[in-house]
Amino acid sequence: MGDAQGLDDGSMTSSCMSLMSVWTSSCLTNGSRRGCCLIGECSPVSIRCRVGPKHQADIPNLIPAGLRLKDENEEDGLIWSPCSTIEDKILVEYVDETREKLEYSREQSLGILFWNAYDLEKTREEVMKYRPNLDNWSREDKALFEECFQLYGKNFGMIRKMLPNKPMKSMIEYY
Repeated sequence: MGDAQGLDDGSMTSSCMSLMSVWTSSCLTNGSRRGCCLIGECSPVSIRCRVGPKHQADIPNLIPAGLRLKDENEEDGLIWSPCSTIEDKILVEYVDETREKLEYSREQSLGILFWNAYDLEKTREEVMKYRPNLDNWSREDKALFEECFQLYGKNFGMIRKMLPNKPMKSMIEYY
């Protein structure tokens, strides 16, 4: 048999191969792999279950939600909640008006209404003061975007090939 450092005659390899087939058949017929050692005679290693405090995980105590430190980048905030005081018809008219005249998205329109406590008069004043920056989208650019969106869906990589002068961020904001 070859020495453990170098396999000069290959007998150790064949010994391990035969042991492997015995291990596989005995473990499979046994129904359990417990006590089976793949490397058997080839190595002094054996399978053992480690028990005791040195081999256990240290699990920290639960920190109540109120005492946990908040991640600075984590900002949860409600941006829209349906309101029962405004009729759906009026809400749709408001969203359509801000979209057509001021180029606000539906989400922007509803968010501004929410932040103004559903006060339509105050919100209409606010939306007139500020217009979203749509990066100067011409009618042609908008039409081409709509056409590409119909063809490619949300695959902005393909849409960008048709609108190479528009940054990806601008296309996503416009969408």
